[in-house]
Amino acid sequence: MLARESWLTAFEGRRVWLRAAHGTEEVTLIRADDLLVQNANGAYFHASQQDLLLPEAPPPQGQRGVVSLSFALRGPGEGVLTYLTRSLTWSAQ
Repeated sequence: MLARESWLTAFEGRRVWLRAAHGTEEVTLIRADDLLVQNANGAYFHASQQDLLLPEAPPPQGQRGVVSLSFALRGPGEGVLTYLTRSLTWSAQ
């Protein structure tokens, strides 16, 4: 499963910082989709969103835009997606 918050795409190609055990490291966010970053040595790796330090404050919770989820099947065939909807509300217009 791949989860992406659309507001992070604004930081693609920009310098951000990555929190690490030894302090912080300046990296470039290459792809927001999977949080691919590149360090000063040219190495690419995937970061965790909670370890990214951004040069601007992110939008408040609930105003961050669309969260997209992508699911990949292990092989050919059909998949079944089930989810709880207790936290979703709607009303007829």
